[in-house]
Amino acid sequence: MAGPLFRICSSVVAFYSFLRSSFETVIAILTALSKRSQSVFPGTTVGGHCFIWWNFRASQPLIVCASLPKRRISVAMKIPERYKAGLSLLASTAEDSYKEILEAAKTAPYPFANNKELSAWISSEVKSVPLGDVEKLVESLTSLHRLRQRVSVPISKLSEDAATAAREQIANFREEIGTNFKDRLASLIVLESLNVLTSKAKELQAESERLFCEARILTDIRPIFGDQIGTAPEAAIIVHTLKIGFHDAETSTHKEIFIALDNDDIGVLRKISERAEEKARILKSMLDVAKLRSVDLP
Repeated sequence: MAGPLFRICSSVVAFYSFLRSSFETVIAILTALSKRSQSVFPGTTVGGHCFIWWNFRASQPLIVCASLPKRRISVAMKIPERYKAGLSLLASTAEDSYKEILEAAKTAPYPFANNKELSAWISSEVKSVPLGDVEKLVESLTSLHRLRQRVSVPISKLSEDAATAAREQIANFREEIGTNFKDRLASLIVLESLNVLTSKAKELQAESERLFCEARILTDIRPIFGDQIGTAPEAAIIVHTLKIGFHDAETSTHKEIFIALDNDDIGVLRKISERAEEKARILKSMLDVAKLRSVDLP
């Protein structure tokens, strides 16, 4: 009896070791992939056992959670260059100016169409901070506010991760003496005035399998040779090639397609583009009648 029982226990232990090894391998692969992701604020840790990859172009967060014995999975938050100036200003701003900014953001009559409108409102209420600095602050804060809405991260954790990343990644980062940068972030990113319409509008616009990036029409002449290769071309044809670059949401990569066109096709593209512009004009006038704000994306 002892012999079979020993073999059963040995099999269970071996199977557990196999599962644990496989799980650790998967986590290692996911962690390596996270370092390659293009993000707004990627790698935000959640309670020490989850991390988030945030794809800005696709506006989709990917949350990966795990709990390994005696092992903590953590991926540092990476702050894009465009948001560093605003975070640096928030940390170094004098306490009196910070309180003015906080009060203005609290009393702002949201929703605002975009960051520029919100910045103008706050600047009109806060005379001690230049408009240019307010615009940088707003750009950073609205991004963090939108991230908080899209993923289940406690305010304290998100502000702590952002503060830590700022200290590590922003050159010459300085905090106002006697202040707590994490608390400043936590107090601001919960405010509804930061929920500007363009942030959500961009996400809705990007809710597609493929997102247009760029286009170009290449035009060239292709000679038509006769049966005798040694003679000059008998004629030539003008060929257009439409090159379309797009973002593939499924693979999170940039791709391109090439489509051959003739002169008639160019005319068709022109007509349908003009028709789309006219339809947009009519729909916008309908929104004006209904007193709905039309959000223009940059």
